[in-house]
Amino acid sequence: MTTNAICRTELCFNAPNERGAMADWATQLSEYGVNIDAICAWQQDGSTAAFRCITSDNEKAKKYFTKKGYNVVENTVVCWKAENAPGMIGKLTYAAAEKGISFTGTYAGCCNYDNASFVVFCCDNPAEVENTINSWGTTGDWGCNG
Repeated sequence: MTTNAICRTELCFNAPNERGAMADWATQLSEYGVNIDAICAWQQDGSTAAFRCITSDNEKAKKYFTKKGYNVVENTVVCWKAENAPGMIGKLTYAAAEKGISFTGTYAGCCNYDNASFVVFCCDNPAEVENTINSWGTTGDWGCNG
């Protein structure tokens, strides 16, 4: 399977941890024509939830979230369509560690219908991670000991 990666921008913010809040804003974004490509969310405490999301139109999404009073931070991340196979994430993280790259977060998913995973890496050198993945996809060589 060919692997490929691309740098994208994620939006990070905290929002009230209220039943239906994410449903409301996800619906509103769709009405603005904005698709949520990837999302990661977790409860911070009883009243706050943390969100990381990548959308089809971050400019519109950021404007919407800012109007709601959320402090939105943008980060460059690496999105990777990877083979859903044992060791794939390990190989990349070994290669990145050998290049001195530190990861600050990761979220992923797989549906198993096409044997592919979608992985988002938050790190201190997204361009190098993107290059590492795309180089491996064409050469088959991770260039690491992992």
